[in-house]
Amino acid sequence: MIGRVTICIAMAVCSVIPAFAQMSVAERLDDNRPLIAAWRSVSGGFPEGTLAGIRHALEHGVDMIDLHVQRTGDGRHIVFHDAYLNRMTDVQTVYPEGTPGGPSRAARGGRDYLGDYTLDDLRALSLLVDGAASEHPIPTLEEALDLIDGRALAVLTYRPSIARGWWHCWRRAKPGICSSTALTPTSCVTSPKRRAWQATRPSTDRGCRT
Repeated sequence: MIGRVTICIAMAVCSVIPAFAQMSVAERLDDNRPLIAAWRSVSGGFPEGTLAGIRHALEHGVDMIDLHVQRTGDGRHIVFHDAYLNRMTDVQTVYPEGTPGGPSRAARGGRDYLGDYTLDDLRALSLLVDGAASEHPIPTLEEALDLIDGRALAVLTYRPSIARGWWHCWRRAKPGICSSTALTPTSCVTSPKRRAWQATRPSTDRGCRT
């Protein structure tokens, strides 16, 4: 009996997912239910921060995609969590000495900081799966947002090192990430618990969604 109930529940969930994935973001927000997020864009067993993971999450009706944004040495914005490349990529295999034409790995304390590498340098790397190089590259923010294309909320988390330029871009629409990806904030989301704090710090920016 338990086995039959389990099968019925599984079939019901599978039948709901395709229809739910077609709901607009506005419909999901008006549904008065907890929202489901793909943290660090992880979904379906794919490495964090990959287009494959984002695609899988969208196919299963996730409401929000968490994107950690960083800036490369040549000013491009990519989806990547860590400040350095060693944990998540095969950088030590591809670049045995460290940054091409830049500081050596030894000079940087044994780490490869993302900000030392250009986008072209990073294109040669692969994300690791169980310690081995995979077919998944590091995506740009533009590639990730093009894939999401309004089907879920893009929750952008940025590193403190790029915060000043990031919010200047949001607020003043200067050349940079907003112009290159045609982003326009439409509303701000904040926790009620933070409103008292924000009342005393009105100049502090809040998270925006597009």
